[in-house]
Amino acid sequence: MLAQRAACGTAGSIEKGSSTVLDKNSDGYFTIYNGSGFTLSSNEYTEFEVLTGAGGADKDWTRLAGSDPNADLQAGGGCGNTDIVNDGDGGSDYAYYSIIDPDGIADNGDERLVFALRIANKINGAFGFSFLLDTDNNCSTSDPNSVCGNPCFEYEVQLETNNSGGNVVLYKIDGCYGTSDCTTAHGAGAVVCNPCNSEGLQVCAGSSACSGSDPVFWVYYINFSQIRGSTLPMPSALHRLPTPRAMPSCIKVPMSQTTGA
Repeated sequence: MLAQRAACGTAGSIEKGSSTVLDKNSDGYFTIYNGSGFTLSSNEYTEFEVLTGAGGADKDWTRLAGSDPNADLQAGGGCGNTDIVNDGDGGSDYAYYSIIDPDGIADNGDERLVFALRIANKINGAFGFSFLLDTDNNCSTSDPNSVCGNPCFEYEVQLETNNSGGNVVLYKIDGCYGTSDCTTAHGAGAVVCNPCNSEGLQVCAGSSACSGSDPVFWVYYINFSQIRGSTLPMPSALHRLPTPRAMPSCIKVPMSQTTGA
């Protein structure tokens, strides 16, 4: 087993937040084990919590393609609390997603999309971590709603951290960039739900590519019914772009970093 670290605790332990969805057995760990942490210091996603019960379906965790170098920020300190980083062995282990279906019945509105981001240092206070979603699978100049600053994304799923965990907020950003622009385009519908849930978790990670850092995962989810509407089918492909910010906000403020595929 991994040794306990004074700053964050045992790798795999939940340091902030609580969730009956993400910590199904309520043992305080985001792991497949009952009451214990990760046994691996890298590729920890293979030991992430099993999120569905009998009869449900759990998509294997998928790593986003590519790699994320250290200290590649537009704002904030390198290897700090807004720096998305790889694990300690240098692999492509910075961001993940999973699709879960609690009852095993496809496209009936209860499916969830779960995200996990590896951040170089643990966080106190208010920060924003977003995944931008291309739900029509048309992330190119041919997207009819492409605008400067937002080439193709329809939704922003943001975790707004706080001292007790995090709230999830869903923004509609189709064809717009910035709060005033999106409010003009979508009116009150620019904020789809706030909070959609308050179950974001900060989980101690096994390692990071930053020497001497205190890495964590931030894990959170959104219901597919909130993204597309419960009568619409689950997207078979999503273009995902994780983006941290030094403060919680929509896509309106300068981003600390963008990455993904």
